[in-house]
Amino acid sequence: FHNDQPDAKTNAITTKKNYKATCEAYLDMRPTYFKEFAKDLKDPDKTAAENKVENFFEDSVQAGLNDLERFALLMEDVLKRGETIKITMKGFCSPLASTDYNVNLAKRRISSLQNYFNQYKGAMFVPYVQSGKLIYYEENVGELPASKQSDNYYDTRNSIYNPGAAAERKIQIIAISEIR
Repeated sequence: FHNDQPDAKTNAITTKKNYKATCEAYLDMRPTYFKEFAKDLKDPDKTAAENKVENFFEDSVQAGLNDLERFALLMEDVLKRGETIKITMKGFCSPLASTDYNVNLAKRRISSLQNYFNQYKGAMFVPYVQSGKLIYYEENVGELPASKQSDNYYDTRNSIYNPGAAAERKIQIIAISEIR
């Protein structure tokens, strides 16, 4: 996720935004990340910074979205076989905001992933959620406890555009359980 997304500057714990849409908007921000993370650097440091950004967007953001789409297809097959599954999700934030704010932001991130599943292929998963065959579960949420990233709001190069800080702003499916 880009910093403070989805739904910046709110204490809401849910969002109407869909994870895929927010991820695609984030991928469109790649040029901004190139510019801001490489700002004031000269080659070879500038090239190294741009490569770091490119690798992050390809290996983490785009690859994660591709993995999610493959996961949704697999989940579709499992549910059609009549299985009951529980998906445990965890949302993470960089340390830029207060812990209380980040807990709510992480919950919004989880909500965006649930929205993705609920809107997937014309809401095909919704009947499974309503029948209890698909269960969403939230694990502890918030900022990473041992973050080494800048929490200086005025140092946006390192607190927002640094691939290390960006990598902390994520959602993970940390467990899939078949319930029998």
